[in-house]
Amino acid sequence: MTNNYLGKDIKLNGSDVVFSKSQDFDTISDEANLAQAISNRLSTAKGEYKLDSAYGSELSKDIGLPSTEFVINAIQGHIAETLQKEVRVKSFNIVDISKIGNTVNVLLSITPITTNKSFNMVYPYYLEV
Repeated sequence: MTNNYLGKDIKLNGSDVVFSKSQDFDTISDEANLAQAISNRLSTAKGEYKLDSAYGSELSKDIGLPSTEFVINAIQGHIAETLQKEVRVKSFNIVDISKIGNTVNVLLSITPITTNKSFNMVYPYYLEV
């Protein structure tokens, strides 16, 4: 059963629309939709979305910087600030951060506003473009 509050949207693979076998838009709902929305919000530079200048994150400020402890702490802060603005998130925890080359993988535990059941998601953040 779909949780209306967590929403339903067109399924994306990165920035590409996913189509079903019948060549219609594939959809995503519930926690998977929330995870996709969080990923989209984190991947959008604050101010980039002209209809809502507060939408997005400050993560783009860290692109090109070395993966030092200071930068990792800044990434954590930007992610926390962004997740606090997502009204469908009751609580979150940054469980782990791992560095592989110029990629910082952030493991998040998200508790939606409609339940006490958390789910995990990994947000890969690339320090180089």
